[in-house]
Amino acid sequence: MNFRFKELQDSPADICEGEIRICSSQFKELTGQLASAHRLKPWKGRVVAVTSPAGTVYRVVKGHGHLSIPAGICWMGPRTRSQLDIHQNSELEIDPMPIQWWARFLFYNHHLDDAVRFSFRIGFWGLILAVISLGLSLAALVR
Repeated sequence: MNFRFKELQDSPADICEGEIRICSSQFKELTGQLASAHRLKPWKGRVVAVTSPAGTVYRVVKGHGHLSIPAGICWMGPRTRSQLDIHQNSELEIDPMPIQWWARFLFYNHHLDDAVRFSFRIGFWGLILAVISLGLSLAALVR
């Protein structure tokens, strides 16, 4: 889905850096579900890939009342705008991520918060080392 970024005078200053806000009717069209569905599990249908000519980031999309956000317009935080090199009226593509295990992996591996991203990577590499260690232990027992 194509959107334009537009800084409106009534856009809230409290937008979290890990989220994109769009009109609630377009949220349902984009994700196929109501905004209240899967509120505690953002990787289940609410993670989107936001693409601009400068690159792609993964964010959580949130529906906002259509009276405050016009259709085709999205709001995002300043850090996301600088990562994507987005200015007033810039075009960007927002695509929903499929609900698969690798979508959850991408969501946490490219998370905006450094602590979340670091702890996920430490846990992932710990799991890989544990599987290798278990395989070596079982190979030693067989001999």
